[in-house]
Order: sequence, then structure tokens, then C-alpha cells
Amino acid sequence: MVKVKNGDTFYFDLYHVKEHHLKEVVGKDGIVNKIPVVKDKFLINPDKKYLDKENVEVISHRNIKVQIMEVNRVGGKLVEPRYLIGMRFVDKNKTTPVFHIMVKNDKEFKEKVIKELEYYLKTSSLIT
Repeated sequence: MVKVKNGDTFYFDLYHVKEHHLKEVVGKDGIVNKIPVVKDKFLINPDKKYLDKENVEVISHRNIKVQIMEVNRVGGKLVEPRYLIGMRFVDKNKTTPVFHIMVKNDKEFKEKVIKELEYYLKTSSLIT
């Protein structure tokens, strides 16, 4: 069973970070060199301990709101019930169109919301 209801609102902290570290590379002559490497990441609700590391640089922080527009139960009495949940993201002055996900339980709901949030981050520049 899913515990979300129509009109529920959730907030996610989104961090854009750069992680700096040194990578060992062996040259043709056998000499080991260390070269700087930077990983660019988007993190959703990260630990404060991770953000406080000296090799982690926080580029930006956004608070994204998830609004649940509708929750519909799908399936009969014989099959395991599924829930069709309509939702949208609100990010500052941008609001996505309502989209739907199909879930069985709360764990799957959280996983799919995070997956959809990652997809939104990749395509947010396309939303006007």
C-alpha cells in the first residue's frame, strides 16, 4: 500500500558538486604520476559529512518541490494492487507538466521519484 495522498508535497535538496581527487597514472617510461581528476555530480539529499569533505566543492544548491496531484488504485481483488500517481515538480519559477508513475509500494515510489527527478535535471533546460 502507498501512503501518499492527493495534495501531498515533498521537498528534495539537490546539490551540484565537483569531487576533486588525484589519480595515479603509469607513463610509458614506468614513472608513476598523479594527475588531478574532477567528477561532476548531482546529488539528492546527500549527507552533510560528504558535503563537508575538503575534496568536495558545492557548485549549487536547489530545493525542489514534488506535488502529488492524484493517486488512483489500479487492479482488482485478485492481483496485487498498484497505484497510478500523478505528480509534478516545482523548481523556483519552473513547473513541469503532470506526469504519472505506476508503483506497488512506498519503497518503489521513492525509487521512481528519484529516477524521475534525475531525468528532470537532464531535461530541465527544455522546460519553459
